[in-house]
Amino acid sequence: KTPPNLLYMDYLGKLYPQARFIHVIRDGRAVSASLLKQDWTDMSTGKPIDYCSSLESAAKYWAAMVKEIRSQAVSVPGRYLEVRYEDLVSQPRETMAVVLAFLEEPWDEAVLSHQNANVILPDSESSSKEVAKAIHTGAVARWKSELSKQDRLKIESWAGPMLRELGYAA
Repeated sequence: KTPPNLLYMDYLGKLYPQARFIHVIRDGRAVSASLLKQDWTDMSTGKPIDYCSSLESAAKYWAAMVKEIRSQAVSVPGRYLEVRYEDLVSQPRETMAVVLAFLEEPWDEAVLSHQNANVILPDSESSSKEVAKAIHTGAVARWKSELSKQDRLKIESWAGPMLRELGYAA
């Protein structure tokens, strides 16, 4: 849920030699649009976090994060799994079967209805309301209506190599 944790994968992999790491990757254009809506602030300055302050910062942040996380994956061979967000919400059964197999956990139908779990999510977490909902595809293409064609082209200029590497852009 917190991609920056994977920036410590090399270190954590050494500390916990049995640990498995799952990287949920989402289209950088969707991530950029989402980051701009966050009201996250730097605790020391009270100012918006840089990567939430502009489209350019958001796009470059996404590309740099994915690149660094993927580069660290080589330090934990066989213990890193990439999961596409789009696959997770459009094919949840198939995708979760892969995730559970990777974790060497048995199949449990409950993974498809997490919203029924008796878990209280904190109001302080910006995604709590979305996380509490049943699996849905509503956010997959939302960026297409939230970003102008010009904004989409700008994101592709800043994050294009990673978007293309992941098959998100031509």
